[in-house]
Amino acid sequence: RQGDASACGGAMSGGLATTVLINGKPAATVDSVGTHGNRVIAGSGTVIIGNSHTPAPFVAPEPIVIPGVFNRIFAFHTSDGQPVTNLNYRMVSDSGLGKTGCTSATGDTGCFSTGKQGEMVSIYVSAE
Repeated sequence: RQGDASACGGAMSGGLATTVLINGKPAATVDSVGTHGNRVIAGSGTVIIGNSHTPAPFVAPEPIVIPGVFNRIFAFHTSDGQPVTNLNYRMVSDSGLGKTGCTSATGDTGCFSTGKQGEMVSIYVSAE
C-alpha cells in the first residue's frame, strides 16, 4: 500500500493502483516503485488487480532423497487403542541385528536401526 515499508525500508510511493484501496490507501502492484528506487517484482498469486494475470509456470518439486538410515519405533496397543506397557520384546532383523527391551508407558519399543538398508524385522513378545 502507499506509504507502507518495503523489504529495503523504502515506502511504496509510485505506480500504485489508485482505483484499488486497502484500508483507504492505494494498493501496491507489480512494478510499483518505492522511495529507494526499488520495484515490486512479484505479488500474491490469488489476488488479481487489473484485467490480466500471467501466473508463473508450475515447476514440479524434486523428490527428496534422505540418505539411508533405516530405523523405526514400534508401538503395541490393544484392540481398543490402549498402550500395552511393560511388554518384553526381542527384535531381530534378517541380517541378525537384534534388540531386546520392554515397552514404555505409551506402548513404544526403543528405536531399532538396520543401518543403511531396509530389511525385514521379526518381533517376538513375552508377558514374562
